[in-house]
Amino acid sequence: MRFSAAYYVTLGIFAIQGAALACPRSQHQLICTQDAVVDSSNNRGRVIGINPSTQNAAVMRDWDSGMETVSVRTLALGLGCVAGACVGDMVVDSSNNVGKIIAVNPYSRSVVILRDWDSGVETVSIKAAAIGLGCLGNVCVGNRVVDSSNNTGVVLAVNPYTGNAALKRDWDNGVETVGVGQLALGDGCLNGVCMGDQVVDASNNQALVVGINYYRGTAAVKRIWDSGIETVELNTLAITNYCQTYGDEIRSRPASVPRIEVITRITIEFDFRISR
Repeated sequence: MRFSAAYYVTLGIFAIQGAALACPRSQHQLICTQDAVVDSSNNRGRVIGINPSTQNAAVMRDWDSGMETVSVRTLALGLGCVAGACVGDMVVDSSNNVGKIIAVNPYSRSVVILRDWDSGVETVSIKAAAIGLGCLGNVCVGNRVVDSSNNTGVVLAVNPYTGNAALKRDWDNGVETVGVGQLALGDGCLNGVCMGDQVVDASNNQALVVGINYYRGTAAVKRIWDSGIETVELNTLAITNYCQTYGDEIRSRPASVPRIEVITRITIEFDFRISR
């Protein structure tokens, strides 16, 4: 092992503990010899040596074993977190590619993503990456939802910078990014109407409530006669059979209180100061 100590990666902070370290990490020495890194051209490699005077690193690329010398500030490191995004997190980029974070660069506030579909590597701003954990308002990763085009699906990731959620549609497994305010959530009650209620809409169609949009005061309902889904105003629905999952206390609320369970890691910046 190259150091006589264990590494502990905390939420956005490197805490280095143990005995004498050959490479104390600080604002001026983030990258260490033998670290796995990704350069600005998205080449994966390993640091062979560092010039402390110039703050350049000699990197051996994985794909051809070629050597290159680059500034340490251009390298993304294969451990740790930056601005809430950590190595190993599942993410969805702005082009709706699903992947995994393999490195982070706190200098440029960017992350390196290994895409699932083609194993390609790309570097994107942290603000362009939706992270596969946490909640935005009342929309959480893993929730069943209905989008504004009446597609049902599951929330894969949320982006607290843009207020968007990445949704995997049921009918084609396609991924799309939409504002959380456009999503009807498959849980809870609003103004007396609850998920699972049997209703009659303004056109006298019998239907089942499959989603509630807390931002717009609408419900996604699935018609009984053709299984089609439509979005309607809550005040146009007549309830014929109450879902038993929700009691009087929840049903009587004028509006369900959104879960303000944000991604807690998002407020924690990468801290260079912790070192020994």
